[in-house]
Amino acid sequence: MMAYLLYFFLISCGISLFSCVHGWTYHHSSYTMTYNDAQDYCRKDYTDMVAIQNRKENDYLNDILNFTQTYYWIGIRKNNITGQWFWVGTKKVLTDEAKNWATNEPNNKSQKKNEDCVEMYVKRKTDAGKWNDEPCNKKKVALCYKASCHASSCNNHGECVETINDYTCNCSEGFYGANCEHVVTCPAVNDIDNGSVVCTHVNGDFTYQSSCHFACLDGHVLVGSESAQCTGKGDWGFQIPHCKAIRCEHPSELENGVIDCSNTGEMLPDKSTCSFSCNEGFTLAGSPSVICVTPGQWTEEFPKCDAIQCEHPEKPNNGAMNCSSNGEMLTHKSTCNFSCDEGYAMVGSPSTLCSTSGHWTEKSPICKAIKCKRPEEPLNGTMSCASSGDMLVHRSICNFNCAEGFRLIGSSSILCAAPGQWTGEIPKCEAVQCASLVTPENGVMECQDGSRYNATCAFSCGEGFEMVGSCKLQCLLSGEWTSSVPICQAIQCAAVIAPENGQMECQDASNYNSQCSFSCLEGFRLIGSSVVTCLSSGKWNAAVPKCEAVQCASLVTPENGVMDCQDGSRYNAMCTFSCGEGFEMVGSSKLQCLLSGEWTSSVPKCQAIQCAAVIAPENGQMECQDASNYNSQCSFSCSEGYRLIGSSVVTCLSSGKWNVAVPKCEVMKCDVLVAPFMGKINCTHPVGEFEYRSVCTIDCEYGLLLNGTNTIKCNSNGNWTAALPFCQVVKMTHESATYVTVGVVTTGASVLSAVSLLIWLVKRLRKTANKFTPSSSYQHLEATGVYQNTEDSSGSV
Repeated sequence: MMAYLLYFFLISCGISLFSCVHGWTYHHSSYTMTYNDAQDYCRKDYTDMVAIQNRKENDYLNDILNFTQTYYWIGIRKNNITGQWFWVGTKKVLTDEAKNWATNEPNNKSQKKNEDCVEMYVKRKTDAGKWNDEPCNKKKVALCYKASCHASSCNNHGECVETINDYTCNCSEGFYGANCEHVVTCPAVNDIDNGSVVCTHVNGDFTYQSSCHFACLDGHVLVGSESAQCTGKGDWGFQIPHCKAIRCEHPSELENGVIDCSNTGEMLPDKSTCSFSCNEGFTLAGSPSVICVTPGQWTEEFPKCDAIQCEHPEKPNNGAMNCSSNGEMLTHKSTCNFSCDEGYAMVGSPSTLCSTSGHWTEKSPICKAIKCKRPEEPLNGTMSCASSGDMLVHRSICNFNCAEGFRLIGSSSILCAAPGQWTGEIPKCEAVQCASLVTPENGVMECQDGSRYNATCAFSCGEGFEMVGSCKLQCLLSGEWTSSVPICQAIQCAAVIAPENGQMECQDASNYNSQCSFSCLEGFRLIGSSVVTCLSSGKWNAAVPKCEAVQCASLVTPENGVMDCQDGSRYNAMCTFSCGEGFEMVGSSKLQCLLSGEWTSSVPKCQAIQCAAVIAPENGQMECQDASNYNSQCSFSCSEGYRLIGSSVVTCLSSGKWNVAVPKCEVMKCDVLVAPFMGKINCTHPVGEFEYRSVCTIDCEYGLLLNGTNTIKCNSNGNWTAALPFCQVVKMTHESATYVTVGVVTTGASVLSAVSLLIWLVKRLRKTANKFTPSSSYQHLEATGVYQNTEDSSGSV
């Protein structure tokens, strides 16, 4: 087993490594193991598994650790009871600040419900330095730490907290300093007046957790707490108590009574006594005397003088009670008077008095009901009373009703009142009759059972007449018909009005069977029937029609176009259309709304303008943008050796034509060459005479020497690759025995013959050179040193 040590040194002094404070160190195993084995491994040789306290520390570990495919176990596990994650070393629940889960973690997938241990991704492509929950039986590298905290790190007065490269002390209450070496002090406590103080000290005189106990001399009482302790804030928590002389406050006046005390004054000294007594009609509630004792309090609460009271008497049933005072308890000498309701008689005393004993002098009386004899039921009628029996109680009511066809003569109900009599006589039932009816004019009446109760009469009217009133009457129990006799009046339909934007023509006003016809103005169409008839029901057979303005369907502006409508979409409305630049119209540019509610044609369309397709010029190239649509452009270029004749760019216009003609590619031409003097030229022309790629070869005649390159070419820019060469005569000395002839050299001739030949050659050259540039020819000859112009002004040699 091999462990790799990963550690830091915190340089606190900046002088040397040995003067610095060592922080905790990180370690990891050299082989993989399960989570439990990793924990045993870390606890055996180090403090425990790594407990990452913040994300900065987490990022640091990701930086210093090497990548391993299995990743690293860290000291976090899941509590399966609470469901919380906790640090295995400290047993503390994982805080939100320290959480650093990878995306969608922890997930504890359904097929892996045992993912209770945590690994750390180190140098992973995604979620580097993040955490993932895993089954504890997997094998990974153990990541450990060795703590820098020890028992005396914080002087046993605080919690040692590990940090990267160091530790800090979270001091306990009452201590402070880098290592909690200082203790909080409180102000010293001296003796108190009329009392004593006893103090004990844990961490030094009058320091944190020092406690003091206070006591007072006889005759004095302690005001405040009996003890105080020095807090972590450097105070005693509250004010130091003091001793106060024992005195009791004089009792306040006793309402309805008298107080008698052994001493006078507002404050009475210790052991003072006070006695209490009540006035007549009141009784003492509480102790009759009190004594002033420590700590300045009376031995008993002060008594009260309560009025003598009697319980409220019961009100008699069917009666009333009126007392001199209210409440459940009535005071001494209160009185109550009683009375009975009408129809009831009192049995007992009408009044009572609350005596000094707290009891009433008389009991509440009883109210006994008065009763009436049951009345007889009327002939052809029924009777219903509130109670049964021959004698009915006071205020009993009897109601009377008559049989069908009879009406009640008298009161429909009577009441039993004092002194046992009914309020009225018993009513009678008399047969009901209605008045005789008369047949209405222009009508017919038919009656059944004459005019007695429930008799009915039916009515009808002749043709052309309508009934005003009920067509059927019935004789009611009241002796009245359900309504008056109806009237038959001539039928008329309601007057009609010509529709807006229309005309109306009616016959015979609006009487039964009359007709009205309707028509609409131009631009409007009739909605409904054109003719209505007045029916026997007094209603027209159809509703009055309406004249609705002719409307065409709303039009939609064509895409890439503009629409301008006058008068909206009503009859005769006109809409004109135009297309945007680069678009041409397909269809009519003007539509009109017809009387039929239809437009003269469908909405036109705006289609993109296109120019005719172009072809790249011969020996050239073409590149176009946006095909051949409006505003599109095509650019042209020529192949090597050719030049563009025309515009290099053409644009498609709104007219559908290109702004200029397609250019041409013309071959580059070089200057026409002529054979040099005393020379010959031979040319080849692959394209055209003395044009691009033409090649010419030059040679000299008569053995003359060629000055320049013997082959030149016509370049792509229209220039020859070199200047045209020329033929020059070979320079000869006077001592030479060689003679030059045209194409022949003879050795051994006389000097005179050579001179004659040379003179002949010069003349020949001069004649030939006159055809070109004599001066240049002379210059060429002079350059060779063979010939000099000896011609005088007369032209002789």
